[in-house]
Amino acid sequence: MSRFAIAVTLSIGAILCAPQAQSGDVPVVTVALQFEHGYSAASLKEMKREFERILIPARVRVAWRIAGELTGRESFQEIVVARFKGHCEADQTGAASAPLPHLGRTHAISGDISPFAELDCDSIHASLARYAAPETVFQLQRMLGSGMARVLAHEFYHAVLRTPEHSTHGIAKASLTPADLFGGPIGFAPDQMERIVEALTPPADNDSPSAVVAYYSKSTVTVSTLPVNANGLR
Repeated sequence: MSRFAIAVTLSIGAILCAPQAQSGDVPVVTVALQFEHGYSAASLKEMKREFERILIPARVRVAWRIAGELTGRESFQEIVVARFKGHCEADQTGAASAPLPHLGRTHAISGDISPFAELDCDSIHASLARYAAPETVFQLQRMLGSGMARVLAHEFYHAVLRTPEHSTHGIAKASLTPADLFGGPIGFAPDQMERIVEALTPPADNDSPSAVVAYYSKSTVTVSTLPVNANGLR
């Protein structure tokens, strides 16, 4: 697995991880979205639908937020902040653009996996151009959304499990092909889903909960990344 260091600016304020819910409650996972450029409503809707489908076995509720609307005073059971680079909107022009090295990456700070992920819509779009030629713009937008969801699920796996590990099959593979992104249903291996469920399930004994605060100030930091590659595109 490739690791390398880059410099990034984190501009999200304090993120408060609240005590876990009571054992009878449905765990809530917050996904905060940040878009560098424009995105299509159809792609965003399909991304949410496909991401929630992938997580059905985990029996969690996904709460979608816009990162720019967070005040830094909210509390969350679990949160992943996903920044979408490039243009997350699809049309039938520019489809032959060259793919970028990575579809997405999850940041590790001081060796610890963080809840911050980046997805590259331009690279996802380039993958789609090599997979199919949809008849309508709406079909293209929906397929782009499906690919965005699957890359997001891959990064979600790293962030929630706090692991740099990849698998040999399923969404957690280090390299995803266009068929993985836009083809038939794909998900996590049973053992991976079990680990996700365990990570998100509130503990049975919650008599003495304590909140954990993680501060991410606006500053430039050096982090390592866990990239997911676009396989079969070169």
